Amino acid sequence: MASAGHSVSKMSEETFDFICTACDRENKTAEAVRYCVECSGYCCQPCTDMHKKFPTLNHHNLLDVSQGNQAGKQRTRLPEFPTERCDTHQGKLLDMYCGKHDVVGCHICLSKDHRCKK
Repeated sequence: MASAGHSVSKMSEETFDFICTACDRENKTAEAVRYCVECSGYCCQPCTDMHKKFPTLNHHNLLDVSQGNQAGKQRTRLPEFPTERCDTHQGKLLDMYCGKHDVVGCHICLSKDHRCKK
């Protein structure tokens, strides 16, 4: 067991039924205690506490880990509004799509920079 902090390295022989998604991305292993339906990821107790601190995450539904697999499988709908930001135009939302070229961009990218021949 780790004595300092909430996580241990990937080399640990310790195994858990559910691993914290955020810690796993940092090559650490921590036991998950919650599952976030909106993020589709597991959280250890420190990450759960951090998750609750951010105002934009307040509406997220944090379930017990045993309910997580079921909730993750049921989530098939995409967000109903654009959430990704444009790297070119100061973080504008990627809110337009050219079906002819299968290109996504912000309204500036597609109206100014993308020309679609008819």
